[in-house]
Amino acid sequence: FSKYMVEHIDLVIPNKNEVEFIKVASKLKYDKLCFLYDSKSFKNAVKGILDLQKTTKIKLNVGLIINKMNNVVNKSNLSVFDASYKSNALIRKVFESRNVDLICNLELNNLKDHTHFVNSGFDQVLCKIAKKRNKIICFDFSQILLVKGKLRSRLLSRIMQNIKICKKYKVGTTIASFAKDPKQMRYYHDLIALLIVLKSDIKSAKKAVKIVCDKICENEFKKSKSYVTNGVSLN
Repeated sequence: FSKYMVEHIDLVIPNKNEVEFIKVASKLKYDKLCFLYDSKSFKNAVKGILDLQKTTKIKLNVGLIINKMNNVVNKSNLSVFDASYKSNALIRKVFESRNVDLICNLELNNLKDHTHFVNSGFDQVLCKIAKKRNKIICFDFSQILLVKGKLRSRLLSRIMQNIKICKKYKVGTTIASFAKDPKQMRYYHDLIALLIVLKSDIKSAKKAVKIVCDKICENEFKKSKSYVTNGVSLN
């Protein structure tokens, strides 16, 4: 996998504006761009992205964004579960699932903070499962842009709490714009700087730049004829 060359990727949610996203990604010096689609749009999107790839040097990927786990079959090289406003039982099921790579928006569930600690939608039980199942906890920059005042302060506090838990149990974290409009994209250095402000250590923040690229490469390899099982491949 891409262990020696750091590549920069953003995750976005297009609505027939893929060309505009590519233009902005080029200006922001991204190496890769992953377009996220729901299960209904995914199949048709793949061919369109293959055609777009011929027009740009930026490596384009297609990912699956999941809101429900009913009969999910992951045929993409990256799958993202949106955990916002989901039940604890469903979120636990997602962490156990092999069909999900990234989990985002844990902080958005309608949870009441306790007197002495922030209720961030994530705890040491889920964190241990995430470590065992090799999940990546992803922070959604678009949600930070959406909320204002006290709601933004609460969201940032919850993200800080989840960064702290992930750091303690050595669970991978990343951040992406999840932009629906190209104007919402941000330079990757700004996103990494935000992680550091939110108490991520510099080493983890730098790793967050490439961890999604590594996951995509890993999933691509698993679909190749050389792959047998984890740690075993045919030469």
